[in-house]
Amino acid sequence: MHILWPNNVNHEDILLFILDAAPYMKKSGRYIQTLYPKALHVTYLAYALHNVCEEVRAHFPKVDRLIAEMKKTFLKCPKRITILNENCSDIPNPPKPITTCWGTWITAVEYYCTYLNEIKSAVEEFSENVQCVNVVKELIKYQSLHSNPVYIITNFGFILHAITQLEKRSVTLTKSIGIVLEAKQKLEEANGEVAKFILEKCNRVFSKNNGWAEIQKVYLIHNGTTLNGFEYTRCGNPIRSVLEKCIMTLDHAEYSLTYSSGMAATTSMVNLLVPGDHLLCSKDVYGGTYRLLNGVARQAGIFIDFIDFSNKENVIKYIKFNTKLVWFESLSNPLTQVLDVQELSEAVHNMRADIIVAVDNSFVTPYFQKPLLLGVDVIMYSLSKYMNGHSDVLMGALVTNNKDIYDKLYFLQYTCGNIPSSFDCYLVYRGLKTLQVRMEKHMASAMVLAKYLELHPKVLKVFFMGLPNHPQYKIIQKQFTGYNGLVSFYINGSIKESTCFLESLKLFSITCSLGCYESLAALPCKMTHGSLTDEERRQLGIHDNLIRLSIGLEYVQDLIDDLDQAFQLCGAKNKSE
Repeated sequence: MHILWPNNVNHEDILLFILDAAPYMKKSGRYIQTLYPKALHVTYLAYALHNVCEEVRAHFPKVDRLIAEMKKTFLKCPKRITILNENCSDIPNPPKPITTCWGTWITAVEYYCTYLNEIKSAVEEFSENVQCVNVVKELIKYQSLHSNPVYIITNFGFILHAITQLEKRSVTLTKSIGIVLEAKQKLEEANGEVAKFILEKCNRVFSKNNGWAEIQKVYLIHNGTTLNGFEYTRCGNPIRSVLEKCIMTLDHAEYSLTYSSGMAATTSMVNLLVPGDHLLCSKDVYGGTYRLLNGVARQAGIFIDFIDFSNKENVIKYIKFNTKLVWFESLSNPLTQVLDVQELSEAVHNMRADIIVAVDNSFVTPYFQKPLLLGVDVIMYSLSKYMNGHSDVLMGALVTNNKDIYDKLYFLQYTCGNIPSSFDCYLVYRGLKTLQVRMEKHMASAMVLAKYLELHPKVLKVFFMGLPNHPQYKIIQKQFTGYNGLVSFYINGSIKESTCFLESLKLFSITCSLGCYESLAALPCKMTHGSLTDEERRQLGIHDNLIRLSIGLEYVQDLIDDLDQAFQLCGAKNKSE
């Protein structure tokens, strides 16, 4: 089989060029004249779909509804696509106008694969079994040249070329359906589910909305050449830009930056300071933040005070002439302590307007609270938690309305290189699409579990921001629009009973993280706060019998049953004993 692209062209270039070519098809058929044979398969994809529609319609009237659905892809942009290139002389121009409405080649392939399978089912229902011909063997031979999964997309170009070759051999397109599906099956056998994954990934992210036109380049990441204003992926790339726009929109913000982790984002904030500056931090911050400030920033000459932020007068008392950054969390982990964000922000800014007030909003998300509207200057997110929600990403973000702060942070990011991978950006972008439904489910299930634990005879105390007996419940009602899935409790026992309880859990996974679709359990004294001294943990209330739960999306009765059997096995005594 003769493949119609020059031998001296790199196949990676072909892939990128095909992806580049598709948006131009929508703008003007004139561009196609300059796109070289690499655009052929985009054209023949449309051609093949059009002819498959006609072929099936002619033989099987009962599939009219399916055909009508497919034809929607050809009705919105009636422009003839003409190939004018001497290298294409052995393939004729399509005999009738081809019209397309898809925004990308990948979208077209998605239509192609989905509807072709349905048409095949319809054909098999009304006709004899389709048979494969020798051209498939030639097709698979070319597949062996492309072991890298990213090249799988180009194989659909080979499939389309196979269709044109079959036409020349007078094989009807009805039968060629079977050939294409057979080839697709062989490709999947050779590459597992990677082909499906790549198509799903690209099709989800590429948008037809003109306001998000840059998303058409999401999958196209260049590291060393200029691409639609992106010079080098350390300085910015399309999918990261899209994600940052999503995050800042959620927080009603002007600027956003994403990082390789929440700690990378926190480190960037600390890097705004110079030796001699003072940082004021809440004493019950995340253990990793404490470790960074106490073990790294302090050694770099930054003066740091860890204090109780529950009283604004205490915060004001510790502000000094060299205080440059105030850092706290909107909801502490694991004891769910809440601070009045608006009151603290106003108090600090009334003392000195130049002090940066930053809040870690990871455990609440912008769905339940938007701290910029409460007066803070910068929001930090560990996107690994609720924002992504799938336990498959390590990422962070900073959000602000202050251009001066943003410019400094951006300079630090592209200079130091603490950026996320484009693939992780895609995963978080995916996760944000279900943020609303996930957070509502986390809240509802956590409330049920918290009430269950309150009544359990082996539980001494429960910490959950949705319980009316929470010490800051009035602030919570004023400041948040809902609750997360974080529930902590003291079991009636020691480290022995706590450990046994965790080891007895079957449905809950034991891990440090939280905020994902599956329910998780942790022992803070040994995990999230294990780097603190015994005295530091005691002062924070992180005792050996404290257990933290992150309630996921499972059926809530299953979670209760799992906790029940763990309580029975752990050896903890009833409070009355």
